[in-house]
Amino acid sequence: MNFESRVVVRAEILLQGRSFHFFNSHFYTNITSSSPQSQVQQAGEVANYVAQTTALKSAPAAVVCDCNSPENGPVRARFSELGYTDSWSATQSGKAGNTGGQDINSTQSTASSRIDYIFTKGMAAKESAVFPAGPATGSGGPAWPSDHLGVTAGPF
Repeated sequence: MNFESRVVVRAEILLQGRSFHFFNSHFYTNITSSSPQSQVQQAGEVANYVAQTTALKSAPAAVVCDCNSPENGPVRARFSELGYTDSWSATQSGKAGNTGGQDINSTQSTASSRIDYIFTKGMAAKESAVFPAGPATGSGGPAWPSDHLGVTAGPF
């Protein structure tokens, strides 16, 4: 089975003498019959990399991703099995938090699925939000910055 290659970007942040690891990735799109297997494999590989990297300093970690997997899909389930917390679910229980499917030329939000996540381990967010609330306006009319809305979490 061939899987599309993706990468993980990592930054170690030192704050008041303590390490915090930040990881960002973009998972394979869920458009084929093998996508769930690919996404579980990607989630496992990312989680293993995070575990190896953070074990040296026992540092908390945040994994942020365009996971291309719905809330009830394999990526969120895999991270949950590995002990990660989905910041949105932990702070906004019952709210949709849709981020994917934004029409960049629309005058309103058209996001219809939650496929972007902030997973944490060793720390917990007190709040989460989806942004922006509306498009930027200018001489060319309304424009959203991406076909995804963003998600934030914090303070920790």
